[in-house]
Amino acid sequence: MTALLALEPAGPDRFLAPGLEGEARRSFGGHLVGQALAAATGTVDPQRRVHSLHAYFIRSGVTTIPTEFVVTPDSDGSNLSFRRVAAVQDGQVLITLSASFQAPHDGDEHQIAMPEAPPPETLDDDFLRAERMAAIPPEALALVRRASPLQFRSPWPEQRLGTGPAPALQNFWFRTAAPFEGDQAFHRIVLAYASDVMLLGAGLMPHGMRWFDGQARISSIDHALWIHRDVRMDDWLFYTQESPWSGEGRNFNRGHIFDRAGRLIATVAQEGLMRRPQPAA
Repeated sequence: MTALLALEPAGPDRFLAPGLEGEARRSFGGHLVGQALAAATGTVDPQRRVHSLHAYFIRSGVTTIPTEFVVTPDSDGSNLSFRRVAAVQDGQVLITLSASFQAPHDGDEHQIAMPEAPPPETLDDDFLRAERMAAIPPEALALVRRASPLQFRSPWPEQRLGTGPAPALQNFWFRTAAPFEGDQAFHRIVLAYASDVMLLGAGLMPHGMRWFDGQARISSIDHALWIHRDVRMDDWLFYTQESPWSGEGRNFNRGHIFDRAGRLIATVAQEGLMRRPQPAA
C-alpha cells in the first residue's frame, strides 16, 4: 500500500507518481484520489489533518503512464487549510480534488448507529466465496485479485455476489491485506483510496445487475469524503453503502464507514454514469 500511493517531489507544490509496472489498464479512481490527497497533504502543516475532500473525474488515466499532481495552496487560516489538486497525465487533467484540513479539536459529539452485523472473524473471505459462485466469471475474479490490496468479508454475500434484482444496499467489512507503517495522515490517504471501492455497485442492484456481470458500463463522475475521526486501515472497518436514486443514465450512492467499536469514521457520497451496452447494429 505504501508503494502504491508513494509520490516523488517534482518542484514547488508538484509531485510525481511513476507509472505502475505490468499490463496497461484504466486507472482506479480511488487510486487517483488517494494520490491527489497525498500531494495536498504534503503541502500542509503536519498538525492539520484532512477532514473533507471532493473530487471530479474528468477523463480516464492509464496505470503505466506517470501522473503529475499539481497543488494550489488556496488558504492557510487560523483553523483550516484549503488545497486544490490537479492530476495530469500527458498534459491532460484526469481529476481535480479540493480538500480541507483542520487541527484536532474537542467538541460535542453525536452519530448514527452502526448496523448490526456478525464480526469479521466469523466470516469467509469474499474472494473464497466468489470462487465458489459460478455466476462470477473467472476473468472478473482475476481482475479483482490482481488489483486490490484490500480484504473483504460480507455478512450477507448475496447482496454483492448474488444475481437478480435486490435492494440498493450492500454491507461489508474491509481492511488492508497486510499491516503497514504510517502516521494518521497516511491512514487517511489510504481511507480515501478505499472509500471508492464498490460504491457504484449499490446502484446496480435494483436493476438486476452486479459489478461482475457486464450488464452495465459504470464510471465515477465525482467522489466526496468526510472523515470524522482517526482511523486505522489495517484493522477491520464496516462499510454500509446504499443508492437512494438512479435515472437519466446516472446513479447516486452514499455510504458510512464504522470501526469495530461502532464509531462512525467517515461518510461518503458519489455519483456515476450507468449505461447498459447498446446491442451491435
